[in-house]
Amino acid sequence: MNKFINLFLILFFAALIFGCEEDPSSVGEDLLAGQDLTSIHTLDSQADNLEQSSSSYIDTLSLGLSDRTLIGKTEQLTAKGVIKFGFAISSALKTQITNNELTPVNAYVTLKPDYSIGAANNAFGINVHKITADWNFEKFKKENLEKIQYNSTPFSSNFFSNDDTLFTIDLNKEIVFDWLRSGVDTTIKNYGALYIPTPESNKVFGFPTLTSAASSSELPTVYLIVMDTSGELDTLSATPSYDAFGVTGSMPGDDENFMYVQGGIPVHSTVKFDLSSLPKNAIIIEANLSFVEDPLQAVKGSTYDDSLLVSLIKREMEHAIDTSVSSILMVKSGDTFKANISALVQHWVEGKMNYGLKIRAFDDDKSVNKIALYSSKVEDVTLKPRLQIIYADIK
Repeated sequence: MNKFINLFLILFFAALIFGCEEDPSSVGEDLLAGQDLTSIHTLDSQADNLEQSSSSYIDTLSLGLSDRTLIGKTEQLTAKGVIKFGFAISSALKTQITNNELTPVNAYVTLKPDYSIGAANNAFGINVHKITADWNFEKFKKENLEKIQYNSTPFSSNFFSNDDTLFTIDLNKEIVFDWLRSGVDTTIKNYGALYIPTPESNKVFGFPTLTSAASSSELPTVYLIVMDTSGELDTLSATPSYDAFGVTGSMPGDDENFMYVQGGIPVHSTVKFDLSSLPKNAIIIEANLSFVEDPLQAVKGSTYDDSLLVSLIKREMEHAIDTSVSSILMVKSGDTFKANISALVQHWVEGKMNYGLKIRAFDDDKSVNKIALYSSKVEDVTLKPRLQIIYADIK
């Protein structure tokens, strides 16, 4: 019972403190002077000059269930898309295919982007290659992209200029006709196509996927025009059965005064504070984490989410996230990202090893937007990552 009374008093006094001023330590200690139950303290990485470290690195990411398929290229990175289209086959159409009553006349695919990054007049083109072996979209990563088997000669090559609303790409009608026939004849294989940006491309586009599209009209769509034995033309359409993408690239910067976060590749960062001075019996009331951004280094596309995710790291060498603990959203105010990570710090107090925190973009799997945050190595202490902890020490 005393424990619950103590906790109630902690929260009560904390509420009074937070309502009085931003630095609650002096007021809190005055209010609780002479109390045997508890005392409230602050630990501030800036004011207390806590030791800290940070780093940035290229990570890996599953991109088979993303909200977008990214295709394009910049000086820093290349994004390639993999899409398998499937036709809906009625009984009447099945009969026509089985009886060889159809002849392909033309084929093309339309792509309607919902994301772009790069200047409007930058070059953009796509080479389409036939995939020759099966692939798994569910846990698709850039490492899988490198293992995709495909014909090195593209069966379609298209260049676009200043067209950000709809792309139409002519396709090899025989290959697309085989995609149709594979729905009836299992000896014919449809593994889809690999979409590679042309070498001169300097722009990245994102296209809706099965996961995100509000309607089929937003999805990439293949059209196949066929002629039957009477000479009548019909247009058949197919939407993706599976889609994925992979991004390869380099670090977006090498200045040790910054830590970088970028989607797609992805680039993640870590930060670690020395909290050895935090009592083991502490109850964390509030723990405010903040990062200062350098907006001049930001690279953002047509859509972006100014939010970060912060997670506990469970294995230091691999930067693996502790999935038993929920990640926390960091929101931006001015040039500063902020979040209350008291739940994460409490886990350290209760015995989890402090391997630090992993920082990634909220839109990690659907953009290549870049954010530059001041690191632990910057000389100006007001720009360093900051952790302000308010805690109760039960006596």
